[in-house]
Amino acid sequence: MVDVPPPLHCVRNKQGFLILDALGFRFVFVLVFFAQPGINRTKDRLHLPGRHPYSTAEYP
Repeated sequence: MVDVPPPLHCVRNKQGFLILDALGFRFVFVLVFFAQPGINRTKDRLHLPGRHPYSTAEYP
């Protein structure tokens, strides 16, 4: 059995956190990437007459 000095334990733990941070960032990026078309459709609908709850335009 080989004893690993404590500073190397710290480096290994930090690398694990970096990997988790990278995976978390990738998850958020994919979530925003797939949500963007829905956000764009919603924004486009708000410009149609009568669609917005505060719009005074009548339906055609």
